Amino acid sequence: MNRYALGALAVAACAPDYELVQGPVDVDPGDVLECPFSPIPGTRMSVYDCNPVFSGTDEDWGKYFVSVGFRTQTVLGHPFYQIWYAGRPTQTADGGNYGLGYAISSNGTDWEAHPENPLISEDGGWDADNMDAIVVLWDDVREEYVLAYQGYDIAGGTWGMGVYTSPDGIAWTAYADGNRVLDFSRSIDGVTYCWPLTLTHVDGYVGYLAGQPSSGQNVCQMYAFASDELQTRFEPTANAVLQAGPEAYDQAGMVSAAVVELDGTWYMFYVGFEYWEQMAGYQVSHQHQLNLATSTDGVTWEKWADNPFPVALGIGEGQISSVAAQVVGSRVHLWVTDQYPELDAPAVGYYLYEPGIDPHP
Repeated sequence: MNRYALGALAVAACAPDYELVQGPVDVDPGDVLECPFSPIPGTRMSVYDCNPVFSGTDEDWGKYFVSVGFRTQTVLGHPFYQIWYAGRPTQTADGGNYGLGYAISSNGTDWEAHPENPLISEDGGWDADNMDAIVVLWDDVREEYVLAYQGYDIAGGTWGMGVYTSPDGIAWTAYADGNRVLDFSRSIDGVTYCWPLTLTHVDGYVGYLAGQPSSGQNVCQMYAFASDELQTRFEPTANAVLQAGPEAYDQAGMVSAAVVELDGTWYMFYVGFEYWEQMAGYQVSHQHQLNLATSTDGVTWEKWADNPFPVALGIGEGQISSVAAQVVGSRVHLWVTDQYPELDAPAVGYYLYEPGIDPHP
């Protein structure tokens, strides 16, 4: 926990200091937040009644957010929320111009932006056009935050995954020279990588990438890599750990994923899509929906028989763009970025997944 976050809570509560509770405090967010969570029939998921919980900030530099990374901590049995977000002053990319912001919240809805935002600013290079697909995790061995993201420069033809590290979530340092730890502009063993999906840390780093197989099939299905330390070179799995299709909900591939482990079972929440639309010089994925796969070893995955989850809000077609997940106690907290019709813009909704209960009637 950083001093800024801890200090803000201490002032708000008029207490001398706080101690982070280590271990699985099993607080139900619905008991302490402004609104309850409503069960989603046929699933083990519940949806926060006051969604969305994040739709951007009033900061001029980051008025429109591109991607978000969430974490929750427990302070005296109460959820405490952190968010990192890539934003820009205009709704569309205009030669980059993005930055990374940080905000905290005691209720997951009302956010206090850090006064030094943006903490990272676009400065050209291989990732000049965008910082997207943000994942933030805590490495309890190195005792630091790790931020992974997708970056690219369309004009320069560069594409890959970048990594920053931070002791407090505020002061960030590029992990490697040039900060690109994965290069997507070249194929490896015949696989052409599309984008990073997620990164997690349990006894080392495990990452998941979307890639097009050597067969030339026009899909972006899931591959994995593992390493004790983040490296500029790595060896991905030779075969996809989660293949696209044959079901319609992910027959063209995956655009986002979040992986957590709870009580010996691995849960992979991922956004699959149904088809591509060919544009002038590039493709656009369509019909995005939230799905689940599970595993007992983190290697062999089985898709949930009732995929996809009924959570898409977009008008006309699924427009979910990303998912983030974290285990707190017996629950998996999920943050899903979707297109909210009432805002006519993307925003982040809050959900809970409870593996230990029967599906809601």
